[in-house]
Amino acid sequence: GGPAIAFNHAIRRAQGEIIGSIFADDLLEPDALENVIAAFAAHPQAAVIYGGCKSINEQGDVLSEFHPAPFNLMQLMSCKLVPPFSASFFSRDVCANRLYLDENSITELGFWLQLSHLPIVKVDQFFSHVRSSSKSRTFQPEFYDRIC
Repeated sequence: GGPAIAFNHAIRRAQGEIIGSIFADDLLEPDALENVIAAFAAHPQAAVIYGGCKSINEQGDVLSEFHPAPFNLMQLMSCKLVPPFSASFFSRDVCANRLYLDENSITELGFWLQLSHLPIVKVDQFFSHVRSSSKSRTFQPEFYDRIC
């Protein structure tokens, strides 16, 4: 519930047209915001624009690159695709009142389900660096097994 409560609180306070979120130990690519703005300009109907992310260690060294697949509801429902949250940006106008996380959920999977009928666009750019550690749920296979 903690991250979801914080996200929902931040959404209520945010005043911008484009909403993004990043966890405390992750980083944005230096040109991420410019690229996100350009992507929304190229896809003005999009509710969501997402790209790839790079996995980094505690020192910030790149370990791997994640190129997510284009959005597909069946892939999402079978846990074969969950767009990287730190590399996802949301149009306040298009998402409207669907832009919130379930505070009782342990994952943002339900969030993607409530947006799945809207235009979700994957672009071929990296937007973030996700810190890899044994404490991160992102890198714990048993976490995904439990969700699925």
